Amino acid sequence: MKLFFSLFLFIFLGNQVLKSQDLIVKGIAPNLFLTHKVVAKESWYSIGRLYNVNPKELATYNSLSIEKGLVIAQMIKIPLTANNTKQEKSVQGTNEFLVPYYHVVEKSEGLYRIAINAGTSMDNIKAYNQLNSDALNTGSNLVVGYLKLKRGESNLIAKEVPPAVDKNSATKENVKETIPVPDPVVEKEVTAKVKEAPVVVKETPKAPMQEVKEVTANPGNTEGVFKKEFNHRYKKESTGLCAVFKTNAGWSDQKFYALMDGVAAGTIVQLTNSKNGKTVYAKILGEMQELKQNNGLIIRISNATANALGTTEESFALQVKY
Repeated sequence: MKLFFSLFLFIFLGNQVLKSQDLIVKGIAPNLFLTHKVVAKESWYSIGRLYNVNPKELATYNSLSIEKGLVIAQMIKIPLTANNTKQEKSVQGTNEFLVPYYHVVEKSEGLYRIAINAGTSMDNIKAYNQLNSDALNTGSNLVVGYLKLKRGESNLIAKEVPPAVDKNSATKENVKETIPVPDPVVEKEVTAKVKEAPVVVKETPKAPMQEVKEVTANPGNTEGVFKKEFNHRYKKESTGLCAVFKTNAGWSDQKFYALMDGVAAGTIVQLTNSKNGKTVYAKILGEMQELKQNNGLIIRISNATANALGTTEESFALQVKY
C-alpha cells in the first residue's frame, strides 16, 4: 500500500495537470505571456522544459537571477514566443504536441480587437473555436493560440483536446462510431440514396462558388459584399467624425469592417462619405476602445473601407445608418 501511494505521489508531482483557467494569456502582442505557480522541486530548468523556454531567457524575462532558487507558490511569467507557440491549426509534428491557451472575453469586446491583441487573425480564432459568426459571449474562454511543446522534454498534461489532425478525417471517424450498421432492408434504401446523391452534391456548391467569383472579379462593386445583408428599414442615423484603422482585410474580397460604440457586433451599417456621396456597407466587429484618440469619433473604419469611400484622409465626416 505504501509502495502504491509513493508511486502515485511521484507520478502526480512529475506531471503538471493544466486546466483552461491555468492557461489564460495576458499582455498584448508581441509581449504575451502565461503565469505559472511554482510547485515543490521545480527549478528554472524544469519550468523551462515544461513550456519549451530557455531557462536563462525565462529568468531574464522575470527580471530574476537564474542562480537564485524558486520558492513554492511563486508566480512566474512564461513568455509566448515564435519558439513555443503555433498559430496555424495544422497537423502537429512527430516530436511535438500542442496545448491551447485562452483569452477571457470581456464586456463589449469584439473579435477584431481580441485577434489584434493576441497576435493572430479573426479567421484563426473562428477556426480554433468553431465559430460561425463574430458574436461572442462575455466571460467565455476563447482559444487564441497553441503552446508548441517537445515530446520527451515537457510532461504537461492538458485536459483540453489537442488540435484536430484533420477535420475531414475526424468527421469520418465520428460517423463510423455513431452510425449503427443497418439491417439488409435499410441498407438497400441507403444504397439507392447514395447513388442519387452525386447529382445533388455536384450542383449545390456551384451557387456560392459562382457568387464569390463575381464579387472578387468585379472591381466596380465598391459598395461591398455586405450590402445584401443590410436592413434598409434602418432605425438609426447619425453623422459625425470618422477615423481609420489599418488592416489587410477588404482589399480583394470587398469585405468592409468598422468599430462603433453601442452597436452589436455583426450589425451591417450603411456608410456615406459626406464630401463625395459615395456609399459602402460594412460589418461592425465590436466597440472602439476607451482611448484618447477615439474621443469625438462616432466610428472607426478599415483603410479598405475608406478607400472604397474615395478618400485617403485619416479622419473625415461620415453618415452612418443602421
